[in-house]
Amino acid sequence: MPFAELQDLLLFSIPVGLSMTTLATMHWYPWNKGTRPLKRVAAYTMGTVVVVGYPVATMFVANALKMSHGEVFWALLLIANVVLSGITVNVAYWIDGNRAVSLEETNDDVRG
Repeated sequence: MPFAELQDLLLFSIPVGLSMTTLATMHWYPWNKGTRPLKRVAAYTMGTVVVVGYPVATMFVANALKMSHGEVFWALLLIANVVLSGITVNVAYWIDGNRAVSLEETNDDVRG
């Protein structure tokens, strides 16, 4: 059974939750004080660090605490984190695509 104990469930869900929260926060953070959008390479790099970084940090913490888990557990964690992080970013872009455009944004487009 993959989730035999509460610690296993926490070990699985905390990095996924942190990844989703961090990616959503980073999506709407006003980079460069909102003066220009973040470059794609920088955005992809930061996203990859989050998607891979939280599970890897969790692996190190679990190892330090002598919490042994098999490769299947860690593979499932990585797969779940990639899928749910991707969903988070797609939902954020969907929200952006469906929100109303403000007058200020329209004026910025005309001037810029």
